[in-house]
Amino acid sequence: MLSRPPARDVDLYVETGVVSLGAILEGRSNIEREKERGGLFLSGDPGLACSMDRWLRTSVSAALEGIVPLS
Repeated sequence: MLSRPPARDVDLYVETGVVSLGAILEGRSNIEREKERGGLFLSGDPGLACSMDRWLRTSVSAALEGIVPLS
């Protein structure tokens, strides 16, 4: 979400598109799936990258029944 280089050191770079990020946040996909299909690329601290599913908060609607995963 930056339009210019950050003023601080970066621990983890996250490259993604609107569709992939939206699908993760809304519970229609997950981080691992988006990485496998090339919709999400992580570079930097391996600990942060591996734990992203624990610190990236999803929408409250992601927990609702009936959310259809992207095919």
